[in-house]
Amino acid sequence: PALLRLADEVEENKVHGCKLLDLVSQHACSGVPIVRSCTQRILARCFMVLYAQVSAWSIYGMLSDPHDEFCVRPAPSKQTSDRKGAASEASNASKGGGDTLHAAGYADDQNYILNPDMKPSVVSATVAEKVLF
Repeated sequence: PALLRLADEVEENKVHGCKLLDLVSQHACSGVPIVRSCTQRILARCFMVLYAQVSAWSIYGMLSDPHDEFCVRPAPSKQTSDRKGAASEASNASKGGGDTLHAAGYADDQNYILNPDMKPSVVSATVAEKVLF
């Protein structure tokens, strides 16, 4: 029943991403040994995903988050025209002129922000800020 409650809570509240860590952490504090063991194993897998995201971001500067599950996200762009300008630069670069970083989808002026709603409670604000930069 405890794992079913966890699954129901995830489904009902549409919990995903880093917030899943918080929910599973709460359930991992069970006094029933088998429930604690199962939820701790689930929690370990969730942390593996978090570690992979943090590593990809910190070491390689890669942000692959199609479902908005990570606490770092691209800052909203200022204007649509900026995107058009960047697209034309990328087009020029892919034709042989310009910077290959722009052709690969990297922008020198791309800014990133923390999404506080997706920051797990096990990560302090100070650590989250360090992960961002």
